[in-house]
Amino acid sequence: MKKYFAFIALLMVIVFLYTSKESNPHDPTSSYPLFKVQCNNTSIPNFTLNYDSNPSEDEVEKLCTCIWDKFVAWEKEIAVKLSSGETHTISAVHMAGFLAIFGARISECGGDKL
Repeated sequence: MKKYFAFIALLMVIVFLYTSKESNPHDPTSSYPLFKVQCNNTSIPNFTLNYDSNPSEDEVEKLCTCIWDKFVAWEKEIAVKLSSGETHTISAVHMAGFLAIFGARISECGGDKL
């Protein structure tokens, strides 16, 4: 049964990564690094935005708040565990689900437009 859940989780991650790729992949010779987001006002794990992103501190704070506010209870629980390094306590199913939802929350809050 554990192997089945691990397989489903892996499959979900692969599907998420495949469907979230941009049609214009980043040129590795470009001087634009990924913008790393660290949410200081919430317990959201660090994440990155597009290569050409350059939001202000205020925009980052609003993005983090928006993402946190859109999370439901189990998503907040997973976010807290991830940001505090407790990944070993998260099931594969919850991890895969969270990854898909997290990307959607970033988009819903305008993170892909910053």
